[in-house]
Amino acid sequence: MAYSLRTGQPFVPEANAQQAYQNQLKLTSAQARLGNATLTPDRNWPEPLLTLADQVLAQVGGSTPYETLLGCYDWLIQNCSYGHDTVQMGEGGRIAEDAYSILAGRVGVCDNYSAAFAVMARMLGFDARLQNGQTHRAAGGYTGHAWCVINI
Repeated sequence: MAYSLRTGQPFVPEANAQQAYQNQLKLTSAQARLGNATLTPDRNWPEPLLTLADQVLAQVGGSTPYETLLGCYDWLIQNCSYGHDTVQMGEGGRIAEDAYSILAGRVGVCDNYSAAFAVMARMLGFDARLQNGQTHRAAGGYTGHAWCVINI
């Protein structure tokens, strides 16, 4: 199957557009997949990070894995701001450091946001990882960027 580079959606010739639309209606939503996922919680993180992440998880609640994960995302967006004035933990490797920094200081860049989200997702049992790459800059050109990917 071919995919559109612009939208990421399957490319469908016009003759099969109606059938493709019907097929898309049958696809399982990400919310349903996350709600039915087999979860394997990962708590193999330094204690200072676990303490902060557990505090966030207690605040966000959620009656389903999807709602809890969405709550983690919302918490980061509502409680943290973009900036380089970060706090250091001094242990645990780069992902743990980046996650701790934004959870403790409420300030970070894409590396911090994505690491914190990935750590909390993994603590919930999701298969989450970080991805680094490039993104378009508003002023033109490209710049480095990081984001969290969750295998559903």
